[in-house]
Amino acid sequence: MSRAVPVFTPRIDSDILTVMDISHPKLVRRELMMLLYDCFQVDPLQMLSPTDILEYGTINSKDLIPNAYYLHDRNFIELMIGYNPPSFAATRIAPLGIDLYEDPVEFDKLFPPALAIESPLTANVITVILKLVEEAELSSLTGQARQWLLNDINALREELTQPESYWRADKILARLQWLDGFFMHEENVSLPSLETLKTILHEKLI
Repeated sequence: MSRAVPVFTPRIDSDILTVMDISHPKLVRRELMMLLYDCFQVDPLQMLSPTDILEYGTINSKDLIPNAYYLHDRNFIELMIGYNPPSFAATRIAPLGIDLYEDPVEFDKLFPPALAIESPLTANVITVILKLVEEAELSSLTGQARQWLLNDINALREELTQPESYWRADKILARLQWLDGFFMHEENVSLPSLETLKTILHEKLI
């Protein structure tokens, strides 16, 4: 059982879970990691129950359990399972999760921050680019080719998650062109969201 929750103010990103009413798993995981890290800073022995997390954060109960298990499987958090699986009794951040959180570049790369919604176009782009990042991470590529792909998609994500007025068409189109060329040589890699993204951006950038 978890003890009484210590007094702390979670640093939850504004609108972290909402992308035009679409909840994305990476944003849920980001908030959970932030919440558990803040709790760790107040009391390293403290564990939070699902009730605590739902009260102190903005995560809903439907999203909490699968994303907590994902973070647990990646060794980023510890779970006390309890007697009512698949629910859990309590959780806290694990050493690997602390190391990840304290490296802002890697943390933002794995769990991108909340993004500003300016228009339906922005909402569509954000949803698709997050899906594209996920598809790239799950691809069968290995070695340098995998790193090239992830780096280029991450650079594209950083460009497109800025306000629309800051979008640089030449940079975005160059990234998309490179990805097209990349897949001419990698026929076994499937990124369906790339075609969706190109369709969404066509009228905006061309």
